[in-house]
Amino acid sequence: MQTWNHRWKSMLKLQTAVLMLLCLVSGGTEIEYLSVNDEERMKHVFFSGNPYMVQCVAPSRSIKKNPSGALSEVITLASSALPSDCGLAILDCKEKLPSGKNSFERFKIDGSLDPPLFVVANGRPPKQVTPQALSKHMPNAALFPTTKQQAAALISLVIRAIEPKVAALSKTEQLQKYCVGRRLCAIILIHGAELRFKDSRVLQSLLKEYRTISFATINVDRYDLSLARRLPETPGLDVKAPRLILLRAAAVGGSTAEKGKRAQSKQLALTAKAHREEFALKPVRGFLNACLDGKLEMTPLQRMPTLAWRRSAGKSSGGPADDGA
Repeated sequence: MQTWNHRWKSMLKLQTAVLMLLCLVSGGTEIEYLSVNDEERMKHVFFSGNPYMVQCVAPSRSIKKNPSGALSEVITLASSALPSDCGLAILDCKEKLPSGKNSFERFKIDGSLDPPLFVVANGRPPKQVTPQALSKHMPNAALFPTTKQQAAALISLVIRAIEPKVAALSKTEQLQKYCVGRRLCAIILIHGAELRFKDSRVLQSLLKEYRTISFATINVDRYDLSLARRLPETPGLDVKAPRLILLRAAAVGGSTAEKGKRAQSKQLALTAKAHREEFALKPVRGFLNACLDGKLEMTPLQRMPTLAWRRSAGKSSGGPADDGA
């Protein structure tokens, strides 16, 4: 039987092919001129989690009135078929930010590439579009790709770059990398290697609605999460239904946990909260919104969560608990 994961990947490939075709016949996407002095828009583009493709441009008097004129030919053609949820902006990356750095320095963008182009999405650092990255999306037989082929490859790259991803966790190291080191992480406990079809549909909707939250799954039939040893009872609900645990990480001292190696080197204050209702779009959405709005009371964790191979095929609840959720 074909799994939902395989069907989803097939759908993604079909979507990519359709968008490549559309880039040959469609109109353009609205282009935003982004100013470093507009703090609200800069925060939205770089930190909201919403997908954006941004081209660095040289300043000129006409650029604000006609931002499309600053785009390269390939990007102009590709803009015709960008995913509907992906914005397009231009930015003077040499202009100083309030920190004193420019955008090249702040976001580690290589200004020697022509043009400097990057994609930002899902609360992650900007990912620069390089010739090496673009070549992976080119037709194998294209020795000298045409402008249309380059545009199609760029569309394919953007689609893959902005797609929210779910980490399947099986080790404590993975838990720390993909969850503990992120500001917010939704851990979904599942029975088996794959989510059921209806649960997958819920998760796919959540991924695009909550792009600043990292999502991960753990197969509790095989792996033992310390946080899951004393989950609250959920009478009346399907025992095989997914359970969700929300984990929040903050650096001791007040600031939100940073990403990557710097976050892992800091001492973190962890809090957690278990969702007690049905794993359906409406109740889970309300649960996540309450957290983002600061209205969800979360439990401080005394120890770092761990994840290990389950030695016996017992239930995921019961037994002594190291942490509370």
